Amino acid sequence: MARLSWAVPAAVLVAALVACAPAARPPTEAELGPGPGLSDHVVDGPVSLRLPDGTEAVPTSVALASARVAVEGGDYTVLSRTPADDTLLGLDVLPTGDLVALRVPENQYQGGDGVAVSSVLGTYDGHRFDPWPGTGRLVPGDPPRQVYGADAGQGAVAWAETASIRLDRSSWRVFARDDAGRTSLVATSEEVIDGPMPVLNDDARPVVADGRVYWATPAPAGPGSDQLQMQVVSRDIGGGGPLTVGARGAARPAVGDHGVYVVRTYRDDPTVPDGRSVVAVATGGGDTAPLLTVDGPPGVNVVDLVADGSRLAFVTSAPSFSTGTVYVHDPVSGRLVAVPTAGAGQRTELALCGDRLVWTTNDGSGVGAGSVFVLDVATLDLREVEVQGGYGTVMCAGDVVAWQALPSPDGFATTTVVRWG
Repeated sequence: MARLSWAVPAAVLVAALVACAPAARPPTEAELGPGPGLSDHVVDGPVSLRLPDGTEAVPTSVALASARVAVEGGDYTVLSRTPADDTLLGLDVLPTGDLVALRVPENQYQGGDGVAVSSVLGTYDGHRFDPWPGTGRLVPGDPPRQVYGADAGQGAVAWAETASIRLDRSSWRVFARDDAGRTSLVATSEEVIDGPMPVLNDDARPVVADGRVYWATPAPAGPGSDQLQMQVVSRDIGGGGPLTVGARGAARPAVGDHGVYVVRTYRDDPTVPDGRSVVAVATGGGDTAPLLTVDGPPGVNVVDLVADGSRLAFVTSAPSFSTGTVYVHDPVSGRLVAVPTAGAGQRTELALCGDRLVWTTNDGSGVGAGSVFVLDVATLDLREVEVQGGYGTVMCAGDVVAWQALPSPDGFATTTVVRWG
């Protein structure tokens, strides 16, 4: 899987767009209590990490300063870059190097809270954009919609669309295209809430794996409840069968070899203390079991989660992105690696493909330089690519890596695709 997909930032949407004796039962999240205090082993940021039995998880530290500058033609080869004068935006990358890309049509935004012309989704091979048939016919009566998140994996692509440019009050439609090129409506937000709902930008993005699409959505906390909580739901890519609740009070789904991983925070479920994030695995019936519990001051959260093979990776961030750490963890072997993020005012997004963890650190403005970091998780070799106008997210699929840049602050982001190694 290339990564847990990516959702287009709101600014882009608006602007352009484990003994013979039986083992003791692990404590529940509630029994974990308020946390052991701040750890001496923390790499960066005032957080502690605990395993399901309550013991502290001590990561192997990798200093950001150990990163070596990656060399074009040595460490990587550029395959393609979307034109700076086109409104193409890469949403995910395929093992072939082709992009799943969005084209923003001219005059898509003409005032108000909606879009006037639907986005166009397709693939870009470095030379030509090949548009896919539109989805308007699959939801009769809908106004024009924009695409705001997509994920590619195992020959399928899933994406989400909304008619609104207000992601705090919107509605979603999730679609999927199978390996034969058939596009299906997977679900609509009206199946969860009848009417507009708050769509949280980085949560409603879909993930496709093993013939199903997973995503998070605000949903009633119980039958007849007027209280909302985040839930991770899924359905077959063809749109058949029931809409299944995989995790309640959780968001940011990621799929690995050992199940569906999620993050639980105060925002997702008010019973989780503010400043705590629980990286968990779905156990069925909407329940979850903790894998790692992250405790810090109020406002500290896990803000991105990805998975591939036996590993998962996530990043913690303090309020206003003032500090944080990237972690990669193998729940089976117990190995945990940590790398600090680049510093104040920076945001970090992740992609994980096999032994390669990729992340970008930038301030989201596209002004000045940002960095793309590539960590070989097996050897802990860290490389850095400086990206002028670094902006947006990163993607990967096999040995293909992609990142975004903003050549001009008032222009449109480009997506660069490289083959690593």
